[in-house]
Amino acid sequence: MKFFVPSGRAVSSGGLLWAPAVTAGAGGSVLVERTPGFAGTNTLVAAAAAVSPAAPVAPALPRGGHTCGLSQACRAVPRLLRLGFIKRRLQELPLLRPGFGPDAAPSTAFTMDGLNVSIAFFFLVVGVCQLLRWLSKRLLSPGTHGCLAREFAGSLQLCMSCLELRMLMDIGPWGGGFGLDVVLTLLFLLSAVHSASFDGASANPTVSLQEFLLLESSLAATVAKLLAQGVGTGTGWALTWLYWSWELTQLHFIQHLIAPECSSSIRASLPHAAFVEGSCSFLFHLVLLKVRQSHPLCRVPALAVTVTFLTYTAGPFTGAIFNPALATATTFHCSGNSFWDYIQVYWLGPLAGMLAALLLFQGNIPRLFQKNLLYSQKSKYKVPKAKVAAQVESDKPQQKRKAGKSNSEPRA
Repeated sequence: MKFFVPSGRAVSSGGLLWAPAVTAGAGGSVLVERTPGFAGTNTLVAAAAAVSPAAPVAPALPRGGHTCGLSQACRAVPRLLRLGFIKRRLQELPLLRPGFGPDAAPSTAFTMDGLNVSIAFFFLVVGVCQLLRWLSKRLLSPGTHGCLAREFAGSLQLCMSCLELRMLMDIGPWGGGFGLDVVLTLLFLLSAVHSASFDGASANPTVSLQEFLLLESSLAATVAKLLAQGVGTGTGWALTWLYWSWELTQLHFIQHLIAPECSSSIRASLPHAAFVEGSCSFLFHLVLLKVRQSHPLCRVPALAVTVTFLTYTAGPFTGAIFNPALATATTFHCSGNSFWDYIQVYWLGPLAGMLAALLLFQGNIPRLFQKNLLYSQKSKYKVPKAKVAAQVESDKPQQKRKAGKSNSEPRA
């Protein structure tokens, strides 16, 4: 993020670079620029005139109305913020954030404060959702109502945690001063906590559909789970936006500023993006089918490592969400792609990956057909051929004696 100010010097503060643009007069030009982060969800490129009206200066925009120029990043910029909006926000900077400006001294407190607040937010979200699960066990029946409450709590926890972590991925490297290793460590720990605390809930529509296809859930229960997951992710999105609006740290201030202008996480062609999401879903469901009956000490780390690896590998292309409910709440409102494009990538892609993983693991889809298409049905215990031949030969004399006895019996 860069602010060009008429101070005549460049000062770095918390990963932000402040450099002079105009040294003559009382005014100058201000350029706010944000490059795409890890997940590519927010892109801000805008220019505005200086706050001081004494020496009005035209916005420092090149001919054509954009600032892409040499970087050729126009394709990643869905639209420019309006000039008036940028002016108003820049005028509020000295009032809202006294330590946020060109005269701020270099310090790591900005980075650590933002990271500590985010970690506290994660603890708060997990604690509140765990309280909801405990109350559902005490107040609701252990049947359908308890299952729906767990799905709602799990989806709420997953959505709020992922939105905050996504903010750290986007703004952290250039606005917080910490690298990708910090974010991936948080992702691994959060994935492990989610797997251990969900208490049987999936918070993922493709996992619920997989249980339905495995004859582990009825149609009515599956539809109810999908509705609970949608309500949970929608509630998590609304609460997280409310939390960002408080602007507790500089990271959240920047996120609240640029969140309305978010851009699509799809940074590849549609077939490529759908293939990436389908591949992530395929690998995730394959690991899930393998370890779902295992001990939690083995299942939780395996799923956490899988999610972290897939996010690190496929994140630059699609964000590596492979969860239709989570993608609907976090990505569908962003500009850059149509609703049908999002459906193909974030709904149909993970669904196809789940079906492929189930067919490869089971050899069939029990809800649709019983015949195994890939693997032959063999006996679990094999009998040696020599024993089978000896048993057949020993049975022949007995059959002859039985036949003789039946012939010697008088007939009526």
